[in-house]
Parts: sequence; C-alpha cells; structure tokens
Amino acid sequence: MEPGILLGLALAIVILLCLRKRFQRRGQLPQPSGDQEKNLGFDTSIRANTEKALRDQGIIGGSRLNAAHGFETAYRRIMAGVQADDGIKADLYAALAQNPSAETCEKFLLSGEWEWPEFDKWKKIFLDDGKFPYMWAKYPEICMMNFEDFQMTAMLERTNMKVIKEIFQNLQIDIPSKIKKYELLEIANKKINIKVLQEKCPDIYINIKNEFNHRVNHGKCVIFAHTIIMLGYHLQDFYTNKQLKIDIIKGCPVEAKYAKGKGKISESNIPPFFPGDRTGVKYILK
Repeated sequence: MEPGILLGLALAIVILLCLRKRFQRRGQLPQPSGDQEKNLGFDTSIRANTEKALRDQGIIGGSRLNAAHGFETAYRRIMAGVQADDGIKADLYAALAQNPSAETCEKFLLSGEWEWPEFDKWKKIFLDDGKFPYMWAKYPEICMMNFEDFQMTAMLERTNMKVIKEIFQNLQIDIPSKIKKYELLEIANKKINIKVLQEKCPDIYINIKNEFNHRVNHGKCVIFAHTIIMLGYHLQDFYTNKQLKIDIIKGCPVEAKYAKGKGKISESNIPPFFPGDRTGVKYILK
C-alpha cells in the first residue's frame, strides 16, 4: 500500500478515536463553538455598560467587576445548546442580566416552546442509573417518563380526588360515597383505560396532561436558571483568580459521582458538570 494511503488511514483512525473519546465524556456540559456563541443575537452592550457603571463607582478589579463577564459567558455557553426562538433567547438574556432568577426564566420559557437536549440527555442518564441529584428530586415530574407513556394508575396518582370522581361520573361507573384514593385507583385500573379516557373525557385528559407538562416545565426552568447562575458565579471567580479547586457538595452521591476526578479547573472544565449540579468552587489558599 502506498505511503500516502497509509498516512491517510492513520489520520482517519486518530480522528475517530478522538471523536469517540469526546462523546464518551458525559460529565461536562458541552462547550459551543465561537461561531455558535456569536450568532445568538445578544445585546453585547449589556456587559460593557455594566462594567463601565462599576468602574464609575471606583471598582477596578476583583470578583464584582467580573460578574457581568461570567454571566455572559455562562448564558452563551448554556443557551447555545437550547432550541428556542432567537428573539426569546435575546430577550431572556437581557432580563436575566437584570434579575437572575427562575421566575425570570419562567416568564419567557414556561409556555413550553423550547427544547433543551442537554437536559434530556442527563435525564436519560439518571433514569438509567436509577438515581437523581438533589435539585432534580425536588421536582418529581422531571424525573418521570413522558406523559404519553404513563399507565392509567400512574396518571391518576397525581390527580386530585375531585377530578377522579368526575371521571367515574362521566363514564357512569358507580362508586361508594366514602372511598379512599387508593381504592379509586384500583377500580380505575380495572375498569378504565387511557384510550377510553381520551375518547369519553377529552377535556379532563387534556387538563391532566397540561398540568403535568406545566410542572415539568417549571422544574426545567428552575434547573435552567440554576445552571446559568451557578456557572456565571464560578466563571467570575475563575476570571478573578484562576487558583480554584472543586468544592464537592456533601449529602448527594450523584453530584459527588460526577464531580470526582475532574482534575484542574479551567474555563471549560468548571462546574456545574450537568444541569442542576450544585458542585462549587473555592479559592486555593496559598
């Protein structure tokens, strides 16, 4: 075989191995390319104006001056992987710069017209592991399967008694006047299926689905805001003093698992290592 062909094959193998290694690294949020970050349509004057205002106050360095830089970098990095209207992305950037909170995110994202593939990837990882981290466990709906995959009992477990009794009434199924919820669920499991509920009680089915999806999206908004805010804080510390080390949160084995062995902190290798991760950073004292 000719030397040129051998060299080409060798290069191809090296590239494939590098790509394989890259995709196997699950413990770090993806870093968007420079072009991705530039094309997000943000008002680049926000950081400049913020930094000018701080300098006008006499602040010439330190963590406070780097806060705007850290937030902008964090937002660009996380939002580059989100599928949403470009106008919403730009407006949310400006709003979060003024009020970094989950409530701000909900004003723009709670309707549900956005996709966060990184969140979906980690949900699958946690479902496969059978364990969810602290922040996720606070919002049970985001830890569950998709609504369309629910069985009848699982769907009604998250519904109040009044609605369940209304379903029985609409389907003309007699039930005792005094009955506990678990007994209603047992009867429903025997006498009702989801297809019947969709056909005979469409409004109730849609309301149950919408309420579930609303809770899911609320949890996602909280996780989304947390991830950007935490990354922004950690980056501002990194820009102020690069001598940092990971501060692992106690009490959550999932967070400890994905923070372990991360090595030296850098601008790209810095927590949170997954959406909702609470892993911190702290200065290395000399």
